[in-house]
Amino acid sequence: MAMHGLGGGLAGVLFDLDGVLVDTARFHFLAWKRLAEELGVGFNERINHGFRGVGRMVCLEMLLGEHERFFGIEEKRLLAERKNGYYLELVKELGPGDLAKGAKELAESLRACGVRLGLVSASCNARLVLRLLGIVSWFDAIVDGSECAGKREGFLRAARKMQVRAEHCVVIEDAEAGVTGARAAGMKCVGIGAGAVGADIRVMELEQVRMGMMEEMVGIRPASSSV
Repeated sequence: MAMHGLGGGLAGVLFDLDGVLVDTARFHFLAWKRLAEELGVGFNERINHGFRGVGRMVCLEMLLGEHERFFGIEEKRLLAERKNGYYLELVKELGPGDLAKGAKELAESLRACGVRLGLVSASCNARLVLRLLGIVSWFDAIVDGSECAGKREGFLRAARKMQVRAEHCVVIEDAEAGVTGARAAGMKCVGIGAGAVGADIRVMELEQVRMGMMEEMVGIRPASSSV
């Protein structure tokens, strides 16, 4: 398999979805809160913060806490589906206008220089959200929670789909779990917001991310040739 960007430099950028390209965090919070109230378990913003970048079933087990042992596999699956239904009720109103500021400009500048783009999300609803935002066509590879249980595996799978070496990729993440996954995959990471603990570079908003800063992280010039 020919690898894109073997000569060095920036060859691929992998975007997280929730909290990076679109703010769906509020929908996840409201959906988990509704489920928690129905179950009679405690839930707040602090607990929700720990859910960022984590798969749905793991989040459910975290929500249930010490009560988790009382629920069978099928019961937990149904609870996870119920939460997802609540989320989908809220997210269906998303549209192109909800795309994070600066996202379109950044994607266009990267693609114009031959950099390949990937989307890696722990959410199994990632493709739906991308369709609602109208940006499916941006990406050379999309990996969601139905394909990989963890972010490290997701980033590596996306890099293989894009035919780009991990060391020539930069990840854009907003959650510590995603940053940890990027580093474990051997990739540099730009963090968005205070939650992106451990990122190589951190900014507060996506619109502050520039191609130049990512080029410096992996090599100065985008590597646009294939071999």
